[in-house]
Amino acid sequence: MPTSQFIFLLLLLLIQGQTMAVTEQADEKCMPTRCRNHGPTIRFPFRIKGHQPEHCGYPGFDLSCTDQSKHPVLELPFSVNVSVNKINYTSQTIYVSKPHGCFPRLFPNLSLISPFQFTIDYDYQFHNYRHNYYKEFGFLNCSKSQLPPGERGYYGIQIACLGDKVYARSSFRALQLPCRKMYDMTLTQDILDNRTFGILPLNWTKPTCGNCEAGGKYCRLKNNSREHETECFDKPKLPTKDLIWKLKVAGLVLVLSLFVVAVVAIYLVYRSSKNKERGSSEDYKIFGGLRSSQAVKILLCRY
Repeated sequence: MPTSQFIFLLLLLLIQGQTMAVTEQADEKCMPTRCRNHGPTIRFPFRIKGHQPEHCGYPGFDLSCTDQSKHPVLELPFSVNVSVNKINYTSQTIYVSKPHGCFPRLFPNLSLISPFQFTIDYDYQFHNYRHNYYKEFGFLNCSKSQLPPGERGYYGIQIACLGDKVYARSSFRALQLPCRKMYDMTLTQDILDNRTFGILPLNWTKPTCGNCEAGGKYCRLKNNSREHETECFDKPKLPTKDLIWKLKVAGLVLVLSLFVVAVVAIYLVYRSSKNKERGSSEDYKIFGGLRSSQAVKILLCRY
């Protein structure tokens, strides 16, 4: 085989090997992971910001692993950080908590610009909505009212973390007492029934990956999609320790093999160059000697 063809095949092998390595590395970075051993599994549409490429997640679903929280941290609009205690990928629901915080204080910030809203509680497995439904509640500050403590239920549901006399009341219920309306929110009754607000369920509707999860598959972004379209795909097999060891050995063997091939290629190029130089030298000796003898004969003939 000519040396040039051999070098071309060597370069082709190196490029192919590098491409496969990059592809495997990218797929490995998008594998399900955790921030802590007992934390929720993190996979698409979520990704760990700063540790996984952007294509591993969906815009707005970036999580952070911090030393201050044992759970991954999600940043909501207006720089509101919450801890993600649990993720249900089938119902597309996250259960978040805010240490030393008050969730009702954050309700106005959960606007339409956030991909996470109060849970609709949709069951993807049976394709129906559960009993949860929305109602409009007005949050009232009744600090100037003098209603006895035993009758405070008249105001509505007390929200203690907002104040001793702050209540949530159905907007359609008329209230004659002097209370100042803080804001209106459309919520589910279940959220207000949990008055401690320790864990708050939020759901996302886009991307729609619950059908993939219900079918025993995972979800991901389509390749070369500009509209952030998603697709279902079979769950990847998580590498075992034995498989990881075998892959490392195979990678080492591949590197050594390529090194040997490169050394052989360099040697062949060097030997080919030396052979050409040796051939040129011998040709010069032969043909150069002939030219000299012919010149002597021409001079003798002249005399």
